[in-house]
Amino acid sequence: MIETHIPELNYILDGGFEKGVAISVVYPEEFDPYGLLPLLGKDTYNIIISFKDSYVNLETNLRRHGIPTKIDLFMDTISRSLGVSYQHEKVMFIDYPTLLNDISYELNKIFQNYSERTYNVMLYTGETLLDHNEEQSAKKFLEVLKNRTIGVGTFFYLGTKPLLQRPEYDLKVEKWDEEGWMLKGKGLISEVFFKLEPVFKIL
Repeated sequence: MIETHIPELNYILDGGFEKGVAISVVYPEEFDPYGLLPLLGKDTYNIIISFKDSYVNLETNLRRHGIPTKIDLFMDTISRSLGVSYQHEKVMFIDYPTLLNDISYELNKIFQNYSERTYNVMLYTGETLLDHNEEQSAKKFLEVLKNRTIGVGTFFYLGTKPLLQRPEYDLKVEKWDEEGWMLKGKGLISEVFFKLEPVFKIL
């Protein structure tokens, strides 16, 4: 089992997510998806592929809100195309967000070089794939990443549109009240309810 940073979720899942599954989380446009990063494993090698944010911005938000997570590699697909320059030891830069083959190639190379690891791969703000790539290309890319990743761990898709096909866990962020959000869904478990504050709290 892959233990997350959310003890209550690990309890419901009898230890955490099973290796070899895909998790799709769909959220409203006004929701900030960095609050979902505690879903990543505590002891896995965690890779985030970002089509929207830089590592610097993401790390700042996580620290500001006290959100627990573990990021081992951040694949930044947008900064270079926007002329934004920064360096960080955890960051791998992809020149343009349209270079889906480059992302897939680099990910596969990582898996081959370190085959003994258990990985979590999270596509961060995945709907912005459609800003740069046609829908069929984006969906094919998602399926390739999913199938490649679940052999070595788990694959997470975060987006405002349900682009991922046949996920084992199909979750949705909904408005709870004026104070926060709720994550709910049906998958291998009957019903899961969380309140994001921004860290999850079981209702």
